[in-house]
Amino acid sequence: MDMSKYKPLFMSEAGEHLGSLERDLLHIEQHPEDRGRIHEVFRHLHSLKSMAASMGYEPMSRLAHGMEDLVSPYQDSEEAIGQERVDALLKGLDLLRTQLDEISRDASLSPAGDDTFAGLERSERPVSTVPRSAKPLSAEAGSFEIEVVIAESSRLPAVRAFLALKRLGGIGRVIESRPDFQQLRQGQLAGRKLWLRLSTNMNAAAIREVLEGVPEIETFELHSEERAVQAAPAPSPTAVKASTVRVRTDLLDFFVDSVSELITLRATFDDLAERLDVPALREGVRRMGSVVRKLQDRIMEVRMVPASALTSRLPRVCRDVARSRGKQVRFSVEGEEVELDRALVESLDTPMLHLLRNAVDHGIESPDKRIASGKPAEGRIDMRIARQQDRIRIELSDDGGGIDPDEVLARARRAGWCGPQQTPPREEILEYVFRPGFSTRDSVTDTSGRGVGLDAVRNALDGLQGRVSVRSEPGQGTTFSLDLPLTLAILQVLLVRSGDVQLALPASRVLRASSLRPGMLVEQDGGLALFSTGLRLPFVALAELLGDRAAAVQARGEVVLVGREEPVLALGLDRITGHRETVLKSAGRLLRAIGPYSAATVLGDGQPVLILDVDELIARDAKRRRQRGEGEPG
Repeated sequence: MDMSKYKPLFMSEAGEHLGSLERDLLHIEQHPEDRGRIHEVFRHLHSLKSMAASMGYEPMSRLAHGMEDLVSPYQDSEEAIGQERVDALLKGLDLLRTQLDEISRDASLSPAGDDTFAGLERSERPVSTVPRSAKPLSAEAGSFEIEVVIAESSRLPAVRAFLALKRLGGIGRVIESRPDFQQLRQGQLAGRKLWLRLSTNMNAAAIREVLEGVPEIETFELHSEERAVQAAPAPSPTAVKASTVRVRTDLLDFFVDSVSELITLRATFDDLAERLDVPALREGVRRMGSVVRKLQDRIMEVRMVPASALTSRLPRVCRDVARSRGKQVRFSVEGEEVELDRALVESLDTPMLHLLRNAVDHGIESPDKRIASGKPAEGRIDMRIARQQDRIRIELSDDGGGIDPDEVLARARRAGWCGPQQTPPREEILEYVFRPGFSTRDSVTDTSGRGVGLDAVRNALDGLQGRVSVRSEPGQGTTFSLDLPLTLAILQVLLVRSGDVQLALPASRVLRASSLRPGMLVEQDGGLALFSTGLRLPFVALAELLGDRAAAVQARGEVVLVGREEPVLALGLDRITGHRETVLKSAGRLLRAIGPYSAATVLGDGQPVLILDVDELIARDAKRRRQRGEGEPG
C-alpha cells in the first residue's frame, strides 16, 4: 500500500503531538509532582511511535520508543523524574522535530540517537515501581475479542484501523484480525469495522485508554473469555456529527481571498443599485449581501486559531536562553484561548521571539544581582493576550532591571537623534529603543542586546497594521505592548469626508456620531471642548490633525466620538458619507510616515480610501494640547 498519500495527515498529527509533548515536559520540569503530565508524556510518545511505525519511519519510531522507555518507570512511581532525564527527553524531542522536518523534505532520517539515552538507561530506576503496562486486573486479563468501528466522517478509515491494530499490538499479541495487517495496508476495510483477538496482560481499562487515543474511532467493544466488558462509545454521537476535517492552508487562503473579492463586488453592486434605483436590483443585491456576509463569517471562523499556536514554542525558548545565561526565569501565559487570525499568528512568530529573548537575556538580572537588590532569585516573564473589540492586545512584561531613560537619552545624543540640550518627555525617550541599531549595551550576545532587533519588531507590526510601545521603570521591569487588528482581511468602516478628501474610520472605534448643533462647542483652556448628553470631551477638527488648517475651520458639520470602551475625543468632520465592509490593504511604513493611517481599501467604484488610525489621532491631539499648554477637559 502506498502510504505517501497519508503523509500530510501524519505530519499534522505528529506536529501536534510534539507540541503537546514539549509543553508537558516543561511543565514537569517546573512541577515534578504532577503525575498526570507524566502519563500524558507517555501517551504522546506511544502515539508517535505507533504512527511512525505504520508509516515506515523506523528511526522516528525507535527514537520515540527509547524516550517511552525513559518515562514508563515513572508512571506509577512516587519518585519525580530528575532534571537529567528531562534534559535527555528534551534533546530527544529536538531530534524528533529534526526527523519530522527531514520527512517533510523527503530526506533521509537522522539516526535514532540511542547514545542520548545510554547513560540514563544504566542509571538507577525508581524503586518499588510496577510499570503501568504491567499491572493487570486478573478478572479481565487474558484474551479479548475487540471490535472497532471507524467514524463515517473519517477520510482515511483503513489508516485509522491500521493505527488501532498497531497500538493494540504494542500492549499484547494480536492472535488474528479481520482485516489483517496486510489488507489494511492495502486500504481494505469493509463496513469501517475492525475485529481482532488480542492476548495481553493488560486490563480492559488500559485497552480502552489505548483505543481512545486513536482519532476518529466512533465506538469499540471488548469481550473477554469470561464475560463481556462494557461497550465504550468513543466519542458520543453528537461529537461524531461535529467531527472536523483538516484543510490545507493554501486552500483556506484561496477561500479567504475569494470571499474578499466577493465583498468588493458586492460593494460595486451596492453602488450600482443606488444609482439605478431599480427595486428588483436593490432586493437582489441585499439578498446577495446577506449570503456573502454569512459566508464571510464562516470562513473567518475557520481562519481563526487559538493564541496557543503563537505561544507554544515560547516556554522552551525562554528555558533554553535562561539556562545558557545561568538565570532562573519562570514564564507564564494568560489568554491562550483567545482566537487570532492564522495569518497574524504566522507573522508574529519572529517579533515575539525577539521580545522574549531580549527580556530573558538583558531584562532579567542574574540570580546574585536579583538577590542583592531584594528580589527573588527567579525572575518572571508574563505574557498576556486579550481581545478588545476588533483589536488584539499582547503584553510581554518582565520584572528585571528595566530600561534606564538617562542611558537611552545619552545613546540617542551620541547617535545624533537628539540635540545635546534637548530633553524629550520620558515616553518619547523610550521610543528611541526602536531605532535601527540602537542598544544600551557596548557588547552584544548571540541573542542580541536590549534594543537590537526592536526595529525589526516595529517594522513587522507596521506591516500588520499594528503598533508596539514600551514602558519601563528602572529596577522594576519592562513591558512591551502590541496592539493589532483581530483579522488582517476585512474591516467594517465609517466613510467620512474631511475637506476634499474621503477617508475611513474603523466602525468599532466610533462610539457615537451626530450633527453639530449650536452651543455644543465651547472655549476651554485655549482650545475647544464638546458638551453633549453629559459628556465633556476635547474637540478637534480631523482636518487639523491631518495638517489642513484651512479645511479645519469649515469642519463643523458633523462630529464622531472615538475611543475604545468610552469616548475620549470628538472629531469634527464635514460629513459622514456611508458605512462599508472593506477588504484591507496594508498601509506600510511609507504611508504611516505621512499620516495617521493604519491601512487602505478600495471601494466598489474603484476609489482607493485610506483608513485612519484612531489611536494615532488621539495621541496627536494629546500632543497638540500639551504643546499649546491646554488643560485636560474634565
